[in-house]
Amino acid sequence: MKRDFFYAIIIFCSQVYFSFTALFNIQTGGEGTAGTAYVVYCTILFMLGVVNFFWDISKLWSSNAKFLLPLVILFIYIISGISAGLTASPYFLCLGAFSLPATLAAIIFGSRNSLSSLVKWLDVFFLFFAISLPFIVSRMYAVIMSGYTQYDQSLSYMTANCFLIDIFLLTFGNRYNRFKFTQKRIYKWFSITMIPVCIFINLFAGGRGAFLVIMVGFIYVLFHIKATKILTYLLSVVTVSYILFALFSSKSDTSVKNVFERNSGRVVAYISNEGIDMSETSGRDGIYEKAIFQISERPVLGYGIYNYLVENHNMNPHNFFLEILLQGGIIFLLLFIFILFRFVCKLRYIIKLDSRQVMIMPFVLYSFTELMFSGSYMANAYFWFALTYVYMFDSRKAFNSQLR
Repeated sequence: MKRDFFYAIIIFCSQVYFSFTALFNIQTGGEGTAGTAYVVYCTILFMLGVVNFFWDISKLWSSNAKFLLPLVILFIYIISGISAGLTASPYFLCLGAFSLPATLAAIIFGSRNSLSSLVKWLDVFFLFFAISLPFIVSRMYAVIMSGYTQYDQSLSYMTANCFLIDIFLLTFGNRYNRFKFTQKRIYKWFSITMIPVCIFINLFAGGRGAFLVIMVGFIYVLFHIKATKILTYLLSVVTVSYILFALFSSKSDTSVKNVFERNSGRVVAYISNEGIDMSETSGRDGIYEKAIFQISERPVLGYGIYNYLVENHNMNPHNFFLEILLQGGIIFLLLFIFILFRFVCKLRYIIKLDSRQVMIMPFVLYSFTELMFSGSYMANAYFWFALTYVYMFDSRKAFNSQLR
């Protein structure tokens, strides 16, 4: 199981890299402009993931061949990208660099019916991410002051990721065998303190979709814990937020305050008295309108998995269902609705059957919430990881083990 550390790095590939570079002050661009070092890093991780996968899957080949289906599906996506001549597209590259390795990891964990070895490493990654956040915030502020941008989507989603890992480990981590340092009181209080800190940093970074991820994760947890923990979390949020705002107001210079006020306002700017103000969604209204028009032109079969990107100058519609309709029309949408229905039904069943399976939910909540407003499911590693893990999970085997 020691090799599972590499699977964990693969799943958090991008965040590990940018946390590391910020922590050690290594200059790098964003995900699309990070340069050769980032490409080499992703390539090495990809190769390690493939080697690990074939080492582990050799034990399953004769007894369980269901793992071939996710690989065949991804192979179809890869062939489609090659035939469309879009191998340089970021969506094609991210499918190969992030989604494929995450799927391989999910096949291994799912075939074991267990996330235990992954959860054990989550504490290490959470601690690493949490320590790196101040350095990433400092780098983001310098970029904003240079006039290059006004907010940071990457930092927003990194804090949302950190938040979900944190609050799920705090709530459900006692169901797992974890490292000894996680039992220390100081670590538990640090984890509780990080809940409002992540919210605060997210508001400072100005990411709307990431803030929704945090809220969805928070609401899910509140509905699944006892009243005493709810009070602890809420008291932590209120207390630490008050301290942060007090320190922020007394120590921060005007420019920092202006960035926070502007970006925190941006997070909720689309909410008005009349409902959702689409003019405050960074052009989503125009993107959705164009996507709907294109869907109406080819409603049954769509444009093809990658061909719709040609029609849109390599831009996706920032909505999961619109993207599906553009790719394969109503036929593709019905297929995905069937897949998602089966996924949700099985997900609920396996969590009810084995409460430890709840740790798949951070990946589910993060990916599905984000995909309603941003990004492409083809490039979303968490989406493929969650879908594949639930597919590979052997419910009958888990049920029989419960009877023993």
